[in-house]
Amino acid sequence: MFQQKLHLAKTEVLYARKKQARLRSRTKADTEAICMDFGRNLPMPNLSTNDVYYSRQLSLFSFIVHKLSNSKVFFYAYPETVGKKGANEVCSFFDSCSGQNKNFPVVKFLHYLVHHRSKLESIEVTFPILGHSYLECDKDMGILNGKFRAEVPDDWCKHIETARLKPAPFLVEKVNRYMIRNWIDFLSAMYVEKCPFATRPIRPLKITKEYSRLVFHRYTYNGLWNSSVIVPPRKKRTTGPPLPDGQFYQPPVATFDDTPIPLEKCKDLQKKKKKFCTSESQLLSLNYMPN
Repeated sequence: MFQQKLHLAKTEVLYARKKQARLRSRTKADTEAICMDFGRNLPMPNLSTNDVYYSRQLSLFSFIVHKLSNSKVFFYAYPETVGKKGANEVCSFFDSCSGQNKNFPVVKFLHYLVHHRSKLESIEVTFPILGHSYLECDKDMGILNGKFRAEVPDDWCKHIETARLKPAPFLVEKVNRYMIRNWIDFLSAMYVEKCPFATRPIRPLKITKEYSRLVFHRYTYNGLWNSSVIVPPRKKRTTGPPLPDGQFYQPPVATFDDTPIPLEKCKDLQKKKKKFCTSESQLLSLNYMPN
């Protein structure tokens, strides 16, 4: 009972911080606040038959970015054959709009945005309490009709675009493999190899322009900040010669090939599309991963 009350109290603090961030983003021109997270996997084909329900399905992944200043929402949508749900994907989509988002590659990426691209003066990230927080991304996902008939990724994308009218329709970015960059290897040359602090229990994380080698973090929502050095004393190899102001190096594409799916899932999908899907949907080709 005590642990439950403690979790709920922490959740209330999170909601209060989010409310303050929303207010600042709406009243200060130099501040933006966003919620971001992966939504639930959307199955394909999504049909109300037992044959489909009890067999393997292809998943459409969606990384959701919700701007608290104006409630504009971006869905970065892609099937599992295009990418995964890892650090490369999170960094690629986060950059375009302005294991997943609580890991060292993402921490390095946020530091890179402030200190190498000079896009931002500071970044503060607040992580919610697992299982006790309901954020805007969850609400956005809840608007979608789980029973919507979808055979291919485009079906889900069209549904997402029309699922909300006010304050504005959802914006869908169809992700292809060329949009997913290899941030993990790109950033490894600039930062220490091992994260000097435990990322899992972190609540807030802060990076500021004033401290070029440090990140600040806390294991509670309030209190004193801890600091950790993530930039080595002597810089490792650089990405290349200095570029003019406003220009920066981009990581290479993570992969030019489709992500293969397990052979058994491929067999299930081939059977289902022939039995239930339209002739147009049946043209969807799949690469499989042998057992």
